[in-house]
Amino acid sequence: AGSTAAVVVSERERGALLHELRGAGYAAPPVVVIANAHEPAPLTPAPFGERSGVVFVGNFNHLPNRDAVLFFTNHVLPLILSDPRAACDPGLVFHVVGSNRIPVAILQ
Repeated sequence: AGSTAAVVVSERERGALLHELRGAGYAAPPVVVIANAHEPAPLTPAPFGERSGVVFVGNFNHLPNRDAVLFFTNHVLPLILSDPRAACDPGLVFHVVGSNRIPVAILQ
């Protein structure tokens, strides 16, 4: 069964979706663009090699976002910090930002 419509957040996404659908031989449904409520930020002028840290942005009422942060902090971050270069890098900071922060009771 096909979709009656698709919603994307930009003309670029609309074009990419139509390209993929047509390339796969599917008839494309109407594609509606509902722009994101936020203006895109300009790209950072800092080259990749000069950046540091890790950031996770999410709404923590969405349980998979909670799971992702907890998995990262419990399983991935320890692996990263097991490398002595990472462990002594003061720029390696894990920022968790977003609405409805994770309750402290869950973090313990």
